[in-house]
Amino acid sequence: MKLKLFLSIMLLVLSLQLFGTEGLFINEFMANNSSVHSDEIGEFDDWIEIYNSNTYDLNLNGLFLSDDPEVPNKWEFPNISIDSEGFLLFWADSETEQGELHTNFKLDSGGEFLGIFDYDGLAAIDSLSFGQQYNNISFGRFPNGEDSWSHFATPTPNASNNAEEPVTGICINEFMASNLTTISDEFGEFNDWIEVFNAGDEPVDIGGLFFTDNLANPGNWQIPTFDPDATTINPGDYLILWADNDTGQGILHLGFQLDILGEAIGIYNGVTPIDTVTFIEQQTDISYGRIPDGLDIWQTFPLATPGVSNLLSGHNYGDVNDDGEITFDDAELVMQFIVEEVADFEDWQMFVADVDADGQLMAYDAALIWQTAEGLIAEFPIENNDRDLIDSEITI
Repeated sequence: MKLKLFLSIMLLVLSLQLFGTEGLFINEFMANNSSVHSDEIGEFDDWIEIYNSNTYDLNLNGLFLSDDPEVPNKWEFPNISIDSEGFLLFWADSETEQGELHTNFKLDSGGEFLGIFDYDGLAAIDSLSFGQQYNNISFGRFPNGEDSWSHFATPTPNASNNAEEPVTGICINEFMASNLTTISDEFGEFNDWIEVFNAGDEPVDIGGLFFTDNLANPGNWQIPTFDPDATTINPGDYLILWADNDTGQGILHLGFQLDILGEAIGIYNGVTPIDTVTFIEQQTDISYGRIPDGLDIWQTFPLATPGVSNLLSGHNYGDVNDDGEITFDDAELVMQFIVEEVADFEDWQMFVADVDADGQLMAYDAALIWQTAEGLIAEFPIENNDRDLIDSEITI
């Protein structure tokens, strides 16, 4: 028995001398895991992925893993091997009684040190110091074993790390932070809501993206990924999310509520912002949104438009000077812009002046506004460019 043990130790030492411990890396870890990947007994604990970049298997027995540079030999790896170019996951949960893959320390999501140490318990094989980590977002190398680190909205424990695909086209288009009577959810409840608009040319599945009302915590709430039919927004379409902190009601219900006194809303791909908005105190049953859809011009909407274009908020059309009324002054501004080119219109003015909604600003629009000021036209936009309604030749 003693001879067999001696030979085993000698073979281990010989293999280490032949191959060494180079090529071992801390490849990915998660320091704030609430629902992404569970251990063998169903607990969502911190985890650390080790990667063996070598072309040969490597036994970890006698090496150390530590979250304290002053105590490099804090936890000794068990007698376990990592396959060549393979991965092995360890649970940083301070629950060693749960098995040999469970360490005697946890990770600090606020940031700390992490390192692999050699057999002497002193020399570092790989180490890093990391900053603030976020709920259900991992931090890892890409490509595997390289020096470039990224946050991953889609963690890959025990598998190769993948580059995050950029998400474009979607934005926070409108929201209501105090909804008493405007629109109810599928349970008849009047909750805060956020409208997401796809201004791009391709469908976007928001499953896996993060929504937050605290920009310091981009990982506040992750949209589930199990129902892409419910979470995919087609080009030009809108999706309502309920900010009710009642996630048990469905995939489109977020884990936070909006603050009527003012705060922020953000959409994140991992920790990469897709869109954010910071707002001041809001009013009950009055939404705040972009005009036109997707642009950077924000205003309040007494007539909210959840799930449809903000351009349908009616009260904006024709009021070119934004004084709350459609008057001859608005028509005159349009004619000055067209004929004299002395008016410098902002994007929103270009839109609200185009009252026939044909995408062009012409004298016909000024004529329609003029007719409205005389009380002859009740509502904008004029459907189907019905030019029989008025005489487009006017003089202002």
